[in-house]
Amino acid sequence: LKGDGLEWIVISAIPRSAFVTPVIKNLNLTILWAGFALLVSMILYLFVVRKLLVPLDDLLKVSEEFASGNLEKRVHIVRRDEIGRISRSFNNVADKMQYLISNLETTVKERTKELHKANTDLEQSKDQLQLILYSAGEGIYGMNLKGECTFCNISCIKLLGYNSPEDLIGKNMHAQVHHTNEKGMPISIDECKVIKAVREGKGIKSSDEVFWRADGTYFHVEYRSYPQMKENQVVGGVVTFTDITSRREKESEIHYL
Repeated sequence: LKGDGLEWIVISAIPRSAFVTPVIKNLNLTILWAGFALLVSMILYLFVVRKLLVPLDDLLKVSEEFASGNLEKRVHIVRRDEIGRISRSFNNVADKMQYLISNLETTVKERTKELHKANTDLEQSKDQLQLILYSAGEGIYGMNLKGECTFCNISCIKLLGYNSPEDLIGKNMHAQVHHTNEKGMPISIDECKVIKAVREGKGIKSSDEVFWRADGTYFHVEYRSYPQMKENQVVGGVVTFTDITSRREKESEIHYL
């Protein structure tokens, strides 16, 4: 026989099981290694998820809580890499924000308490001032730079013959009470000593003029006009006056005698 035929005869003489058994073994081994590799991959995947995605998810959840106004939550730091540094920085920011807000709330409460006390003291001072103004025997009224009445006490209303403060508030006091002299000659605003005292920022005193009542009669008056200052600026004036008609009559009588 030739070599090729002999080789064929020899191969044909080998049993079939001699080829199948190793293949099956190799296939089983391959499947086993593939399963082992898959198991290792799953373990590695879970490890990566636990180490990477879980901290990120925790950071996102705490960020959402923080954004909704809950400043009590903090990120649980389990790593020392960039995610851990980000989580640590986030916690530091949250701590500072909570500290600032807590201090702000305390400061606001203190300021509110102080403001309430200041308002209470101011109201008490205002009430005391009103009491003094209303109980004063002198007529007192205030006016702005235009000469309009801003307040007046009871004595002012009675001396001028009005019924209530509303009869004078907002009215030009020069036109109401100081428009004419005793001889019936009109007094212009530029000549009015009361207005001049306010405009020039200098207090004055006068006892030789008259004020006019609501019924058109006049009475001799002694008055003082003072500028009202606020932050070194003149914002109006305050006038105090008394009826000295009786005194003037006695002075005239004495002068006559």
